[in-house]
Amino acid sequence: MELSSVSSFSLGTNPFISIPHNNNNLKVSSYCCKSKSRVINSTNSKHCSPNNNNNTSNKTTHLLGLYGQSRCLLKPLSFISCNDQRGNSIRASAQIEDRPPESGNLSALTNVKDFVSVCWEYVRPYTAKGVIICSSCLFGRELLENPNLFSRPLIFRALLGMLAILGSCFYTAGINQIFDMDIDRINKPDLPLVSGRISVESAWLLTLSPAIIGFILILKLNSGPLLTSLYCLAILSGTIYSVPPFRWKKNPITAFLCILMIHAGLNFSVYYASRAALGLAFAWSPSFSFITAFITFMTLTLASSKDLSDINGDRKFGVETFATKLGAKNITLLGTGLLLLNYVAAISTAIIWPKAFKSNIMLLSHAILAFSLIFQARELDRTNYTPEACKSFYEFIWILFSAEYVVYLFI
Repeated sequence: MELSSVSSFSLGTNPFISIPHNNNNLKVSSYCCKSKSRVINSTNSKHCSPNNNNNTSNKTTHLLGLYGQSRCLLKPLSFISCNDQRGNSIRASAQIEDRPPESGNLSALTNVKDFVSVCWEYVRPYTAKGVIICSSCLFGRELLENPNLFSRPLIFRALLGMLAILGSCFYTAGINQIFDMDIDRINKPDLPLVSGRISVESAWLLTLSPAIIGFILILKLNSGPLLTSLYCLAILSGTIYSVPPFRWKKNPITAFLCILMIHAGLNFSVYYASRAALGLAFAWSPSFSFITAFITFMTLTLASSKDLSDINGDRKFGVETFATKLGAKNITLLGTGLLLLNYVAAISTAIIWPKAFKSNIMLLSHAILAFSLIFQARELDRTNYTPEACKSFYEFIWILFSAEYVVYLFI
């Protein structure tokens, strides 16, 4: 910001300030907006002439600003007058903050976008993305193997089925946040519910509505007693995991059983529904047997790593997890080791049964995923297992979860 341009800002004071000519440095606080630190030589500014002959006293009148309009939140700006032998330069430094928009001027579209963003954050995006990719890939694999059975109505039914599964996913994530508010104030204070961005009443609405809608969709799709039971099992698992007096999450073994039931139920129900929609009988194909075994063992890593960032709050409220018992570092090593063994088993499977799988894809993809896991574990160790880094590591495990289903499409 040049001093000659400050007249466009509202300073709220007399725009002329007298600064004595001496060898002492003088700091004058003013206000400015949208500027970075600059050094302005007063001899080059028409407002800061060091040889002002119009003033007979030993003072120079410097024009710092005029009244005007600004749409900024203003912060102090310091002017330091240097001695004459240094050219009477003035060093100005400013920090800026944009003025938040007034709520009355926000458009309806902006309000809707903000609401959708908060809702999406509330339902834990990384789990929702994992469920979407899992469902899409399981169904997509059946279509790739039976392209002659493709039809547009089939795609519509598949989308409705995915929405039903997401309903149970959203319920599980929401009910956990409602009953973990005290713990999350310590572990995850930025979550929408504990940070106050949504009310408890809204949280209940966002939790129960998807579960009810999902159940209605299951019935409308004539899914049969098996799939309806699996949906109810997923809702039940999410409930006993979080809701007193059950709170299975307080014990690492029962917590693992809940997570296993949810993931195994998801895997089986999508595969079963996909084949039923195509008019095919259920069959344990080599590829589905592989993905089922892989995801079952991967659940061990997910279950052990999910509480890495929650150690402080869990200890305070007496929630026993693998992380509180063994520590973040040991759990990271354990979870990483288990998942690496899973990748080694996948590579070995490709070598032992080359006719059942596309060996080149199996070998290359799982080698890449294994090395990426090692890299992320090393990065976590370098951060000394901070809660933020642990959270990022757990979300990366979900990326690996999704990536495995993408690999499943092509093996």
